Amino acid sequence: MFRTVISPSDSNYETQRLSNFLSEIKGFKSPIGKKWLVNYSQSEEFIFLKTENFTDKDIEHEVNKILDKYTSVFEDVQNKFIEYSEKLTKMKHK
Repeated sequence: MFRTVISPSDSNYETQRLSNFLSEIKGFKSPIGKKWLVNYSQSEEFIFLKTENFTDKDIEHEVNKILDKYTSVFEDVQNKFIEYSEKLTKMKHK
């Protein structure tokens, strides 16, 4: 399972507002959960038993293949943080 997760934080930091920013990204939605907010969730199959005979390099290759599928999600989240960077900084320093 691949998910974007906003963890609980100190009470001065508005995690719901951060969640609202992420909800603006195409494919993201209102969060699941009340404490740990999940705006994006995608099932991803990884069969751990097949890795018994894998080298570390083989495992790294398999994990990278999965991560490569989500490069655009990483970039979308990063761009949203940049877009709201001033507001996020103000939220952090309340």
